[in-house]
Amino acid sequence: MILAMLETGQGFFAPIIFIAFAILVGIAVLVLRSFGRKGFIYSKEKASCFFSGNIADKESRVKASDYFWGFFEAMKPYYRLIIKMHTGIINDYVFWFIAVTSLLLVVLAAGVFLWA
Repeated sequence: MILAMLETGQGFFAPIIFIAFAILVGIAVLVLRSFGRKGFIYSKEKASCFFSGNIADKESRVKASDYFWGFFEAMKPYYRLIIKMHTGIINDYVFWFIAVTSLLLVVLAAGVFLWA
């Protein structure tokens, strides 16, 4: 039977319960949406960017570095280290990707075998 309960050892999955829950969530979303303002009219002025209390006009360019300035400033020591290590050679990146992935797999395997 297709709609039977699937026992997984960690719990169960019943498609009927899942569908009923999805319908309940849909109804809850529609109820919450019904509390919204009825007379809302979309306009470009209402959907324009708000940039630090100033209205961004068409001539001004807002760069990503403007938004993330504080993050980059706080992470400056890390970025200095990474820029020194940056070579631009794809072989170096592939090596580091394989090395880090291998290390993570070794740590995960050790954790699984020690914990089991």
